[in-house]
Amino acid sequence: MRLFATAQNNGTAAWCLLVVAALVACTSSNSTTPSPSGPNYCSTGTQLVLFFPQPGSRVLASTRTIYVVSDYAIATEAGLAAVSENAKPGEKLDVHDLAGPVGAPTPTPAPSGRPPPTAFPSPPFGMNNVFYDATGFHLKGHATYKVSVAGSGSGCVPHPIHGAIFSTLRRF
Repeated sequence: MRLFATAQNNGTAAWCLLVVAALVACTSSNSTTPSPSGPNYCSTGTQLVLFFPQPGSRVLASTRTIYVVSDYAIATEAGLAAVSENAKPGEKLDVHDLAGPVGAPTPTPAPSGRPPPTAFPSPPFGMNNVFYDATGFHLKGHATYKVSVAGSGSGCVPHPIHGAIFSTLRRF
């Protein structure tokens, strides 16, 4: 009791109470109340548009590279995931790192007897096109995919690219 009285006389008690109140406020802010900013969505810091496969197109399931284009360089490290519409909720995503900037892709000739490759669209950003690619995809035949921005191990929530949907044909 005497220690408290001594601390109260020189203002230390008020300082200690202020520190304790601040600590309690900081630790209680991690409650179940959702944060006002919402979930931490994966982002590149710029708008991305699916370039190849062209949105709405059908490509061979043997396609291994997906190209996206932006109007300026991406600000963070990110990856792409091609999520099948048959994917189960909570299924682990196969994320492939974005590489680039890379040159604009060029169509490859179709093997004889095969469907022609998807034509490349006109780049959407005029002179400011910056291309990126992600390689190593293992797509299934006869499936529809939605392309999302995702982070490998970053803990962010995958974010679908607006309109980035394509379908696959058989493998060859």
